[in-house]
Amino acid sequence: MRSSVSVRRLFLSGVAGPLAFCVATIVSGALRSNYNHVNQFISELGETGGEFAWLMNYFGFMLSALFVLLFVYALRKHFPRTRMNTVGHLFLVIFAVGVFFAGIFSCDVGCPVTGRSLQQELHDVASVALPAFTLGAFAWGAYFFQAPRWRRFGVYSLLSASLSVVLLLAMVQSEATRSGTGVYQRLFLGVLFAWMIALAIRLWRRVDIAHVPV
Repeated sequence: MRSSVSVRRLFLSGVAGPLAFCVATIVSGALRSNYNHVNQFISELGETGGEFAWLMNYFGFMLSALFVLLFVYALRKHFPRTRMNTVGHLFLVIFAVGVFFAGIFSCDVGCPVTGRSLQQELHDVASVALPAFTLGAFAWGAYFFQAPRWRRFGVYSLLSASLSVVLLLAMVQSEATRSGTGVYQRLFLGVLFAWMIALAIRLWRRVDIAHVPV
């Protein structure tokens, strides 16, 4: 019983992580002069030498990543292990680790496409977190779709992952002109963070019946 209660509390990390990221993004953007949420990357809030960059790096990237890792741990403890949800766990861990390292290795001023420093090169490697988030949602969606009690949530998961692919491609396409890049990135993360929050709340509310027979 104690273990079940502890895991139930950890599910709230799936809410805390996205909220920490969103609050840090909003506050950092408000504190930065001339920052444009429509066209600029979120990473620019933590760029090397930027105003209040520490706020985004420590609380937006690193803290939220730790919360996501706790959430993945709770998922691992709660659900019976299968090949599909193991894949889902793996991609969510890659997402969290990538976000954490994005806070350690900042991008250069303006996150330029060319002429990048080694630190930004490492930051760009950490951007593997974005497609990993999508793949994690796909894997969990496939897992949930197999169980009648979770089938609707499985459909929601697969639709969210599919929409995130479209938004990620739109973000990549807009990178050269930086027209709407920030909007696409925020919508991408918003769709997947909303999925994570929905999953966390569902599990927190129904922890006693949430196990999926597969």
